[in-house]
Amino acid sequence: MTDDELKGMFLQLQQQIGTLDKKIGDLDKKVGDLDKKVGDLDKKVGDLDKKVEVGFAKVEGEFKRLDVEMKRLEEKIDSNTKSLNEKIDSNTKTLNEKIDTNTKNLNDKIDSGLKNINDKIDLNTKALNEKIDSNDKQLEETKFVSRATISAILIGLLGGLTKLLFFSDKP
Repeated sequence: MTDDELKGMFLQLQQQIGTLDKKIGDLDKKVGDLDKKVGDLDKKVGDLDKKVEVGFAKVEGEFKRLDVEMKRLEEKIDSNTKSLNEKIDSNTKTLNEKIDTNTKNLNDKIDSGLKNINDKIDLNTKALNEKIDSNDKQLEETKFVSRATISAILIGLLGGLTKLLFFSDKP
């Protein structure tokens, strides 16, 4: 090849190298911009990491606070449950005592009422038996008087008839 051809080729190569250098410069500029953007992103990611760490710390603190609060509430519930059970037991015992007392009083009143009723029944039965006995005696006396009266009337009739039939002067 000739010098002119080589020079032409060399010029073309230099132009192409210049174009490539320019493109490389543009790429370097773009890489620099990308590096800057990556650095900005790294900074933002770092800030986000810090915020996430702070958020996690807050969440952990909140979990610990909630755990303490739950333990406090559980203790309070246990205490209130124990107190409530004691009150229920006390009220049940008092109620049972009152029921027993009222049952005893009611049974005593029923027994007393039954005794009074039985006494009155016995008294009325005795009075009724006395009246029945009295009426029986009266009836027996009435029967005796009636029999005696009937006997006297019959005797009188028989005596009158006998006198009339046997002692009369009629032929």
